[in-house]
Amino acid sequence: MRIKIELSNNEPELTLPVDDNDLIVGLIYNILRNSSPRYAFFLHNEGYAILNKDGNTKNFKLFTYSPFCFKGRNSLPVSGDGTIVTKEQQLHLFISSSKDVFMEHFTDGCKITPQLLIYNSSNKQQTLEIKKVKKLEPLVISNDMRFVMLSPIICSRNNSDGKPDYLFPWDMEFEEVLYMNLCDKYQAIHGKPFGLSSDKFRLELDHDYIERKKSSVQKLVTLKKGQKDETKIKGTFAPFRLKAPRELMEIGYECGFGEKNAMGFGMVKVDESKGLLTKRKK
Repeated sequence: MRIKIELSNNEPELTLPVDDNDLIVGLIYNILRNSSPRYAFFLHNEGYAILNKDGNTKNFKLFTYSPFCFKGRNSLPVSGDGTIVTKEQQLHLFISSSKDVFMEHFTDGCKITPQLLIYNSSNKQQTLEIKKVKKLEPLVISNDMRFVMLSPIICSRNNSDGKPDYLFPWDMEFEEVLYMNLCDKYQAIHGKPFGLSSDKFRLELDHDYIERKKSSVQKLVTLKKGQKDETKIKGTFAPFRLKAPRELMEIGYECGFGEKNAMGFGMVKVDESKGLLTKRKK
């Protein structure tokens, strides 16, 4: 399920971090606590666990979200402290999950406390008001689709020092890591391993887009900027075509592709201009 949160900015100017992942995930957990502190605690501290083939536990939150969206965001200058300032009064963001319990608690929490308090880099309080929570119409998922990324897709392997080496579509391991991540999420959702091989799993970047933009598809995002545990994460950011089993395609669309979905990575929308996905008939 996917919902669109329509927000109203009640400030003359709104200051936001250009990498707003930490801000938004904090708001999400606060909203969940409004509805169910127990579920918010479970999701934040445990999540949905599986045992992988090595006998290690993996935990998944099974939700993802977009950055704040508003007109002209991509053209706003970024200040030296990594923030952007806008006078835009209407904002929105998308939140998606395969878990109905998550969406129920989130939508209930929005009704309980419709005002969101956020703070700028000077620790000044700002207010966003939730005007509407809209459930988006379900979409037909096929085994051949084109997507536009709303946030970068993260794939990585740990190196000998235990630190991540970030992978990109031209790396040999990228598709395997992406495929196995979706299989793990399938197991977390359904309680059983995914039974099909990766033979029909193929990802291809939109080469026309790359040529037109004349820019790299790599994107660097900074989490917890200025804090002791500041982290820089590299991901892929470009439209792509994916051929994959429908079950895994649906999981990627609802929960996010790749890693760190609950930190706002791996969210996509359908590239409707390509005509590969249509609305489901009622």
